[in-house]
Amino acid sequence: MATVSTGNKTATSEIAEIPSTIEYGGVTYKVTAIANDAFYGNKTVKEIRILSEHITKITSSMIANTYDGALEKIYID
Repeated sequence: MATVSTGNKTATSEIAEIPSTIEYGGVTYKVTAIANDAFYGNKTVKEIRILSEHITKITSSMIANTYDGALEKIYID
């Protein structure tokens, strides 16, 4: 199980993709959640693409404090 948490206010990509799995330390984990404030303070991301079929929790606070007008779309695939 893995929770996505970017905490990166200076990301330069306009598209953030949340994958189905991630690899860490040679182990593959299913992405099941997106952390509160995952995109906190981000000024650049215009689109979030959630590509994981394992996600069991998404809260509105994942996009809390993003800059007005920056985020335009959220896709859940």
